[in-house]
Amino acid sequence: MESCGTTITLQDGVLFDFGESAVRADAADTLAKLASVLADAKVPAAHVYGHTDSISDEAFNQQLSEARANAVSGELKKDGVTATMDATGYG
Repeated sequence: MESCGTTITLQDGVLFDFGESAVRADAADTLAKLASVLADAKVPAAHVYGHTDSISDEAFNQQLSEARANAVSGELKKDGVTATMDATGYG
């Protein structure tokens, strides 16, 4: 039986400081655990979606959400995820 997908949502406060795209040091454990789950499940592909709040202007939030998605994708790859990943920001 082939899976049609699973959604895993991590709250922004878990990964990033306000207005930042650098993954917080204390989030490394959370992402390492997620990487392990993805690797154990032999996930072939994953989508990483970044979001922000609505406090800053639209252009800043779009750029920040893209940077956050790329940061998470990079951490997962660093932690051994071999799945094909794309990263998309949604402002």
